[in-house]
Amino acid sequence: MYVYAFLKTPTTALELPEGLANSLQLVEQGALSAVVESQLDPDTIRAGDERFQLQAILSHDRVLQDLFQQADVLPVPFGTFLVSLDALTQHLAAHQEVYVAKLQQVIHKAEYTLKAQLQPLVLEELPESAKGKDYFLAKKRRYQQQETYRNQQQAQLAGLLEAIAQLGCPYHHSEPKDGVERIHILGDRDDHGYLQQQVEQWQIDCPLWELSLGAALPPYHFV
Repeated sequence: MYVYAFLKTPTTALELPEGLANSLQLVEQGALSAVVESQLDPDTIRAGDERFQLQAILSHDRVLQDLFQQADVLPVPFGTFLVSLDALTQHLAAHQEVYVAKLQQVIHKAEYTLKAQLQPLVLEELPESAKGKDYFLAKKRRYQQQETYRNQQQAQLAGLLEAIAQLGCPYHHSEPKDGVERIHILGDRDDHGYLQQQVEQWQIDCPLWELSLGAALPPYHFV
């Protein structure tokens, strides 16, 4: 059983999207349910080529975002399988209290990803005619320019994180990837406009960074 998400057992029927290869089903266990796809071979995903893997990840996210439009969900990491329906129902029963408590924390909540990309530093050109002491001093100035820039960059990033903390919203700062800082903020589903206004102010305070705010997503980093 391939697992996409946990959610409180709905009182009205969900419109389940198509999965990676088959139709999805809702498995209920008291107050807790799971959205799963059966007849999906784990080896198919694990042994697939890079293109297939990417398609599988995109399908996983598509399903989660479709479900997120209908209910509060706890996203399950990509590639999660349970060996059988019995194993799934036992898992739901054993962890029901924990999952329901987590779901309570994300009622009407969404995750917003704030990306911060460092603006390129324009370095002082080394004079072509510089030699000896003049060349050494020019290189020293360039090094000092880089050091000053790095210090300012880190100070602005620290200030940005402090400003986010002052909002009172939980946030998760991921490891930088491809030179981009990613800060995941947990806010209300209708907070995008408010957060965008905050980002515009933060941009003024962080001129060395280019800031951009993503759309409301399932709470991937808060489960």
